[in-house]
Amino acid sequence: MADMAPPGRIRARNTCLVGLVSAIVAVGCGPPYAADRAKGAALAGGTGGGPGGEGGETGGMGGMARPDGSAGTGGMLPRDAASDPPPLPPDLAIDVSLPPDLAADKAPDISPDVGGAGKTVLLVMGYTTPKDAALRPSDTKLKMRLEGRGFKVTLGDDDDPDASKATGTDLVIITDTVGNQVAAKYTMVQVPLICADQGLFDDLKLTGNAGGDHATANVTQIVITNTTHPLAAGIMGSVTVAGGAEAATWGNPAAAAIKVATIPNQANQVAIFGYDKGAMMNGLAAPGKRVGFFAGDAMADNMNDNGWKLFDAAVDWAVTP
Repeated sequence: MADMAPPGRIRARNTCLVGLVSAIVAVGCGPPYAADRAKGAALAGGTGGGPGGEGGETGGMGGMARPDGSAGTGGMLPRDAASDPPPLPPDLAIDVSLPPDLAADKAPDISPDVGGAGKTVLLVMGYTTPKDAALRPSDTKLKMRLEGRGFKVTLGDDDDPDASKATGTDLVIITDTVGNQVAAKYTMVQVPLICADQGLFDDLKLTGNAGGDHATANVTQIVITNTTHPLAAGIMGSVTVAGGAEAATWGNPAAAAIKVATIPNQANQVAIFGYDKGAMMNGLAAPGKRVGFFAGDAMADNMNDNGWKLFDAAVDWAVTP
């Protein structure tokens, strides 16, 4: 048609329009836009996604490279707006580590409570005549058991003139190797006391008279009758306490006594009993805790694990305020 412009003129006009639009955008957005466009052009590597700029980023169609270096496709935020905020300085960072005592790898303390640390026991025993520096087998085992649990053991002799060695101790144990000369020497001591010699029960006011206290015919068992009391060591019913049949000490204590174990088939023959401090014994309020214990001389020499658990329980109960 006559009015239609020649092709060359149309191309020239389109080029002018593109240039005009670019100029308007550049003026309206200002230098930052121009700088970003220039940066984007450098990173994009030109239209069509050629090789990127510094760092090896891959270009995209008219878009900026992403912060991770991959190509963008139009309208990407500038790199500084898309980046994560900078980390806090070290002095402002929050320490979220557990304190040492709460750390997951801290093993709990499961060591057994030895019970005797810082406590002293006076072990009153009888020596053979003439006096022999060596302890009898049962007394040796009692001493070793106490020391193995942390107690300091001092030795008393049944021939000592009085109970002065008990001063400053935490517990007195009178073994079955003593003679009658001990009599009432320890009756009024204020510290706790355990006695395994039935011949002294009446002197100590644990029972009424010696005629009611005996060592039984040989047995291997006793019967726990009060399973809830600490003196029972958590043991119930008939329990074997020795590796072989041996004589067991027993008594017939006062009504206020805590009765824990008896001789088998003999409900009135009490093998383990105790008095709290101040409880009424035979005509005397207990000056301290008192325990009558079944382990005579041969029995103490032959006790098994159950027998020793009951001994430990008697010691622990006696020294506990």
